[in-house]
Amino acid sequence: MATWAELQADVFTWTNRPLLVAETQLALRNAIRMAHRQGKFWRDLTVVPVASVQSQTQTIILTDTCPRMRQLAYVKDVGNDNFLSEASITDLLDSDGFHKSDIYWGVGDNLNIRSAYGATSYEIAYYRQPVTTPPESIGDWLLNDYFDVVVLLAAATILGSIGEQEIKQRVDALLLVAMADMVSDQLEVTGR
Repeated sequence: MATWAELQADVFTWTNRPLLVAETQLALRNAIRMAHRQGKFWRDLTVVPVASVQSQTQTIILTDTCPRMRQLAYVKDVGNDNFLSEASITDLLDSDGFHKSDIYWGVGDNLNIRSAYGATSYEIAYYRQPVTTPPESIGDWLLNDYFDVVVLLAAATILGSIGEQEIKQRVDALLLVAMADMVSDQLEVTGR
């Protein structure tokens, strides 16, 4: 696992600006988040069980239930092994004016779930945001396997901000290759 000091040292090597400590730290945190946003990686998925109250419509506070949530993958009624469908806030009624069931929709920090059977438990799968602070607590699969992607992203950010466009172009070219490898390696659990 790469340490924060190793990440910084590599960015300093690329940028030749060891005095830009605060800028480098910010660029590294942003690079970690940006690298994770390059796809919906199965290694970013996590599943949480949610107990339900016995009512047809359930409201779940996502910030409490799904910490560091980036995006939902699915919501499942565990009792019936039924995957619920996402609905728009403007599409909660069917063509006859009745409430749709087996759906979920988001409003602010809340996830509303309407089950046909008054489910007793749900399973929510979501893509997590990576931990980026404090530096000593960063433990991430991406830093283990794709250290160069994060370093090159951060270095490109710093180089762009200090006006080193020629070097930035070279770094961007290397970054495209490294990022393509990362994306192709991580999209599916099973290879084809």
